[in-house]
Amino acid sequence: MFAGIVLCGGAIVSFLVNPKMLVFANAFNDFLASEGERTIMSGREVIWPALWDAILQNPVLGLEPGASTSDLFATNLSAHNFYLEIGMQLGFVGIFLVVLMFWALWRIPYPSRRLGYRNAEDLLTVLITMVVVHSLFDVFITQDSLAVGIPVWIALGLGLGGLAHNDMAASPVRIQ
Repeated sequence: MFAGIVLCGGAIVSFLVNPKMLVFANAFNDFLASEGERTIMSGREVIWPALWDAILQNPVLGLEPGASTSDLFATNLSAHNFYLEIGMQLGFVGIFLVVLMFWALWRIPYPSRRLGYRNAEDLLTVLITMVVVHSLFDVFITQDSLAVGIPVWIALGLGLGGLAHNDMAASPVRIQ
């Protein structure tokens, strides 16, 4: 399931960084703007292709840790994509490590099929999946919206720590 999430996320990003596909993205954006107050683009149609080009120019290690879109443009706008930001800063190595981190976090609460743990495991799996998907459209867990990111990290830490504590408490300690 995690691989499917990663593949769908990659397809969305590759769709939006391809200038030929912007016709479809702009049509969808216009539809959303006509039906509501928000749009999906908000500068992404300019920033994402430029970030992708920066990643391709520095594919292994990226520009440098701490690089931002203001290094490429005369703007302080965010990329609104955690993975592209990491790719710009740390290259494909950084993207791989971030995906590996999310996969490792996603595997921790994998359902153990033990009664009493199932709800917490399911909740943590959903929370981690939400973070992975939402990171396609925002940089909330590290930079832009820390007012949201910090409670998410706290919830993940408490939940994963609680599962680890319960696992240790459930395992008998043998003294020899």
